[in-house]
Amino acid sequence: MRTERITEKQGFICFLLVAILAPSMSLAQPIFGEPCFTFPISQPWLCETADFNNDGFDDFIVTGYSPNSLHTFLSLGNGTFSHVQYSLDCTPETFSIGKFNSDSYPDIVIGEGNSGDNIRVYLGDGSGGFQGSQVINMDHYSVNTGDLDGDGYSELILPHHSLIEGDAIEYLDVWLSDGDGHFTLDSTYTAGNFLFSHLVFAPGDLNSDGNVDVAYIPRSGYRFGILLGNGDGTLQPEYFTGVTNGVCQDYPTIAAGDFNNDGNLDMAASCGFGWTEHYVYLNDGTGYFLVSDSLDDEMVWLIARDFDLDGNLDLGGSGASVEICLGLGDGTFTEPTVSLYPSFGQLGSADFDNDGDMDLVRINLDSGTLAQDCVYVYLNSTIQQGIEGEAGAERIFALGITMPLYD
Repeated sequence: MRTERITEKQGFICFLLVAILAPSMSLAQPIFGEPCFTFPISQPWLCETADFNNDGFDDFIVTGYSPNSLHTFLSLGNGTFSHVQYSLDCTPETFSIGKFNSDSYPDIVIGEGNSGDNIRVYLGDGSGGFQGSQVINMDHYSVNTGDLDGDGYSELILPHHSLIEGDAIEYLDVWLSDGDGHFTLDSTYTAGNFLFSHLVFAPGDLNSDGNVDVAYIPRSGYRFGILLGNGDGTLQPEYFTGVTNGVCQDYPTIAAGDFNNDGNLDMAASCGFGWTEHYVYLNDGTGYFLVSDSLDDEMVWLIARDFDLDGNLDLGGSGASVEICLGLGDGTFTEPTVSLYPSFGQLGSADFDNDGDMDLVRINLDSGTLAQDCVYVYLNSTIQQGIEGEAGAERIFALGITMPLYD
């Protein structure tokens, strides 16, 4: 019998092959250089991303004040955009994207929040424009959407309060969609300690029963208020989970995703302006959450994306600046690795140049370090070599080189 020995050189080559072919190996951090797109807007505030004209390219919307306006930026697929501005006859304090009718275009709902009682539903027309569908007059903290009855259309989830003998009693209303752009009040739930934020929201299925649930951050913060969905548009009584100390400020937000790759939907929570400690919570699969990490920066608006393409979700946040904390796949995160100054307003993220990595929209409001009242788009130029995602599929990234990421 012949016995073959692996030489030292062959062993080193095998090591290199394993390193190159191993899935989910991140060899570099996401890099954001100078903005590729800049656009001035008077007092920009909120930002959401979607493909509004159904051309396969990710677009984004920004709200503005003075005048009250809605700005649609339609992607040209290369990191540049065309722009359409719409005047609004309400103050856009809060808005959300959903599916309100049977066409394939995203729709939106805009609310005045503490500035008034108008809630306006708009249907996307496929050109990046919107047509008014319904006006709801009620006091509300925010407007939020989620498919609570599983029919493919988004419901409206509206937190509000009423004064009863001088005391504010807080509620959450569910308005069911008729699939034609209109909504009817279906149910009302008592809930505690709402704080004005448009991200009281329906993150998805928190207890693994196949139904969409609702979560929010109460004023007595560092925890979640959760109302589990029954799958028919109704919700179960509220319960609280997470750390119970601390108090939230304005605009606490939630980012949802599977941060430890166990198949359960986890959540990260900011506690709003003026607070420097925010928490990442892991879901035990039943809708109860335990803290796995803390983020010691003022990350007011949170988003969860895989910025470095290593297969683990990362966290981006904007506040005094834009910060990105890289996920390690176990529910913990690195210290911030990217800082873009300044930033004040909601952060947006999508693949605007179609190269497979996640880019950023940063809002600059009344800062003066850069152009005041402006929107900036930053392309993600991740430099790395190795395997990301599917085993055996090589990914190579370099500045000035764009290679396809997906078959």
